[in-house]
This record gives sequence, structure tokens and C-alpha cells, in this order.
Amino acid sequence: MVTGPGKIALRPEEFISSIELRDRSEYEYYYEKVGKRNAMNIAIISIGVLLKLNNDTIEDIKIAYGSVGPTVMRFKELEKEMIGKKFSKETFEEFGEKYMQNINPITDVRATAEYRKKMVKNLLIKAYYKFSREG
Repeated sequence: MVTGPGKIALRPEEFISSIELRDRSEYEYYYEKVGKRNAMNIAIISIGVLLKLNNDTIEDIKIAYGSVGPTVMRFKELEKEMIGKKFSKETFEEFGEKYMQNINPITDVRATAEYRKKMVKNLLIKAYYKFSREG
């Protein structure tokens, strides 16, 4: 488990040899890392989204943001709120606003807190376009 920047809950003699993922073949996914240049390892912000649709309705969704807090951030209450909503740009815009209100990023040498907040919303909208095949 990630406990903070550069910190994980492993004892000195432990290491991760593999990661096993459950079958999520009924899900679509989107990931994006924003950085100053492609070769830069440290992200300004990143997003990962797992989405399961039933016709035009969000059946399940998981959204994680990186580089907007001390660890990867998910807001499960907002994810639950999205379930059952219509899959639309308006839904993703609405929840982009809600995520912006819940995230309190820092300003550092990579980006300002204001920029990161705007990107929280913009990346969620971009995810909508990728899922809808419009983008």
C-alpha cells in the first residue's frame, strides 16, 4: 500500500514480484499522465479511469488521480454517485467540478495548485471523449 510520497508499506526484506489483476474485460479504461515532457518521469497530474457501461448508463466507474495529493486519490462517494447516471459529456463535466472541489493540490516547481485543479476536470472530460469514441 502507498502510504505517502515515495513510501510504501513493505518491510525491508519484502519486495513486490508481481501484480495480479482481476478480469475486467467488461470494463473500458483510460489513463493519461501529464508532464512537461515525455521523458520526464514525474507527472504534473495523472488520471486512471475504469468504466463499465450498460447501454447509455454508467454501471460502474473507478477514478484515480495522481500528483494531486500525497498519495493516489480516489473519492469512492463520488464514484457511487456517478453510478446510474447517463453517460454524457454533461455528467463528466458535472463530476469534474465535484472532483475539483474535493481535491486540494499543492503548488510546486512542476505546476500550480490552480493548474492541477483545472486539469482534474479537463482530464475527466477528456476521458469521456475517449470512451465515447468522439475524441
